[in-house]
Amino acid sequence: MTHGELSEVERQMLALEKLHFKYAGAKEQQIRARFDWAPTHYYQRLNVLIDTEAALAHDPMLVRRLRRLRTTRRRVAARPDDAVAEAHHPSAAADSSKEGHE
Repeated sequence: MTHGELSEVERQMLALEKLHFKYAGAKEQQIRARFDWAPTHYYQRLNVLIDTEAALAHDPMLVRRLRRLRTTRRRVAARPDDAVAEAHHPSAAADSSKEGHE
């Protein structure tokens, strides 16, 4: 493998990310079956992989989507609980702020 090329395992990882799974836990079962890795290990490797130029060149749309999803998850994880609730239900946060003023 020369610099800038994906390994077979990396190509398989990106192929798995294109699939849509109908049942909870089905993707994790596939990760274990295909790679013999714990899902946590798979996702750690995937995060490194999607930051490479080789992955971006291999499947630009998929890699950009995975990067966007990761960024969104990190933003949500970094917010305090009340900011998350407000982001999902802005009217509920406004209603709760009125309660103390009536």
